Amino acid sequence: MQIECGFYNTKFKIWDQYEIDMDMNLWPCCHIYLQHLEFGKVDECISHIDNNLRTNTIENIRNEFSKVLNEENWKDEKTCPPRCIKICQKK
Repeated sequence: MQIECGFYNTKFKIWDQYEIDMDMNLWPCCHIYLQHLEFGKVDECISHIDNNLRTNTIENIRNEFSKVLNEENWKDEKTCPPRCIKICQKK
């Protein structure tokens, strides 16, 4: 399985961009943010992360996202978020 995330810079191993909603929630990408808008929830792998910039720092949020959303986890269907598989899996 190969994920090609347009928000993640594989060369530098960092996120290039984020989404911030009107409630000051920081999202790792537009696809996960849209999932939240459409269904009112996100994949379990990031649901535990306090992604609100009013209650958490951008550094902490980014670090938490990086623990779950990374190249190593994207290689395995057991650790890869379902949204990443659905939207960003290279076919």
